Amino acid sequence: MRRDKLLEQAISEAESFLRECKVYQKRINESYVSFHLIERGTLKARSLLLIRKLQAWRKSGSVE
Repeated sequence: MRRDKLLEQAISEAESFLRECKVYQKRINESYVSFHLIERGTLKARSLLLIRKLQAWRKSGSVE
């Protein structure tokens, strides 16, 4: 089976991002503090970067 390094990297980043989102959600449910807004902004920015990376991979023609 052929392995695509870019796709594997994107999957790994997505899994890491989802774990961080779950931890963030747990903290929000425990207590809401203003610094959560900063963390939320950081997670949102990471999600946009991840989406762009996956779109670039798809446009590269590597999809089979």
